[in-house]
Amino acid sequence: ADVMVSAPVTGPGVPVAAITTKPDGSTVVLVADAGQERTERPVTVLGSQDGIAVVEGLSVGERVQVIAQPPQR
Repeated sequence: ADVMVSAPVTGPGVPVAAITTKPDGSTVVLVADAGQERTERPVTVLGSQDGIAVVEGLSVGERVQVIAQPPQR
């Protein structure tokens, strides 16, 4: 068996469900401000595990919108 070991990454963590991949391959999240206004923000996914992605492009403490997924049948 082959084992790949990745270097640890640090940064803000967001739920994977908050990340949207655009047709051009870029990734974005919706950031909510204090007035609940939402703005699309480009992010770079540095790594993910167990439903949490570490991203570059956000500051710790910023609120993101999680995109609801339809129930599976």
